[in-house]
Amino acid sequence: MELATARRAGIYTRISSDPKDQKLGVQRQEADCRKLCAQRGWQVAEIFCDNDTSAFNRRKPRPRYTDMLHAVRTGKIDTIVCWHPDRLHRQNRELVGFIDLVNDHHVHIQTVTAGEYDLASASGRNTARILGSVAEYESEHKSERIRRKLEQNAIDGKPHGGSRPYGWHAHDLGRGRYCTVNPEEAAVVIKATHMLLSGQSLRSITKALNAEGATTATGKPWKPVGVRDMINRPRNAGLRSRGRARHDGSRRSLEILGPGADCEPIITAEEFYQAHAILSNPARRTSPEHLGRKHLLSGIARCGLCGDHMIATGGTMSTRKGDHSYPHAGKAVYRCRECGKITRSQVYVDDLVTKVILARLALPDAKELLVDHSQIDKARAALITSQQLQERLDDAAGAYGAGVITIQQLTTITAAIKPQIEKAQAEVASPDRTRVLGDLVSLDPSEVWSVISPDQRRAAVALLLNVTILPTRRGPGFDPNAVQITWST
Repeated sequence: MELATARRAGIYTRISSDPKDQKLGVQRQEADCRKLCAQRGWQVAEIFCDNDTSAFNRRKPRPRYTDMLHAVRTGKIDTIVCWHPDRLHRQNRELVGFIDLVNDHHVHIQTVTAGEYDLASASGRNTARILGSVAEYESEHKSERIRRKLEQNAIDGKPHGGSRPYGWHAHDLGRGRYCTVNPEEAAVVIKATHMLLSGQSLRSITKALNAEGATTATGKPWKPVGVRDMINRPRNAGLRSRGRARHDGSRRSLEILGPGADCEPIITAEEFYQAHAILSNPARRTSPEHLGRKHLLSGIARCGLCGDHMIATGGTMSTRKGDHSYPHAGKAVYRCRECGKITRSQVYVDDLVTKVILARLALPDAKELLVDHSQIDKARAALITSQQLQERLDDAAGAYGAGVITIQQLTTITAAIKPQIEKAQAEVASPDRTRVLGDLVSLDPSEVWSVISPDQRRAAVALLLNVTILPTRRGPGFDPNAVQITWST
């Protein structure tokens, strides 16, 4: 007869949510499991703890659960002890492989609350599958309830709870209500938004905020991803929304539901839509290794042959030995990203474009560049249209809830209105010409150009000019006529 004292037990503890990492729940589980091992005379070989970790979300690994399976394979433990079977699994797809593993290695499983977890017999495995199905159903049902509640919160413009959103004080009326603007943090939101609208990159904004000593809602230094999320938040403009804007596809896409959020706005709806359009642009460069783009025309100038963008690369242009008519040969060049057939010196092209734009900004009528009245009027009309369309969509949802229309009718209405809303929201996001060009027009443009960031220079060029680099003759020298510059306004 096998002695009970020969068993080497691995205790597995898990709790799904412990955002403050207090570990109180897993500590209680461990204490009960240790008590059980002491009563049976089993040696506790190792504790495997997955705190604040769901067993239902298959996309998120459980590191210590994986370590426990490895300990089974290597023979370090021959017994698994847990508080309840659902601590081990909450989805049947994971249970299948677990059954094979423990049976192959003759591992005994014991729980504190449900007794022995027999996976060696057909009846025991059937019971395990039933318990697993019940646990999976409970998780799915809970997920549905939470999702429906969050959707209703979004429609009503109410917060979802959780951590305090940056820019607002906690409200006195209840937990999870953040309705009153925090003036100091609101100033940071406004500053960051205006910097983005003036053409600066997320990394340059982040650097500026940290240099001023601004911190996040949790008191930590800002990171570019946090600045992006802070700016790209409809709540800032008093807009209702659901989902979250993410570039990696890991979250539901951001859906703006219109005005009516249960909070004071910090910025205008026009400012938010402008910032949202910038951050949602799929062509926007987001690689973290550089502080924004360094080259004036990279991704802005176009190839005169195929029409694709020119990008800055290391130079390969050369000249005859002793010929000094092309002093920048071998240095950085603009090259067509697609066909690669046009290459031009970055220094000469940048110098030409800079002279052209500064000459225009120095003219007496330069202030006319600040305002495009027709575009402003279109943007304001589009904002009103977007809000009216969203109200119609909300009315349709209310009619379905009241039983006036069917789900098929609601689906048809939604499919017809949503594209119109998205189009109107895109039209609201007109460039903020005043923030991009303001100082360049009101002050000495040459002096301002020398001190603003590369991102701001690029924004001014992209706003005012269309630059096309044309084919040119072979040989040394730079032909300015092979750089076609037209005004976009």
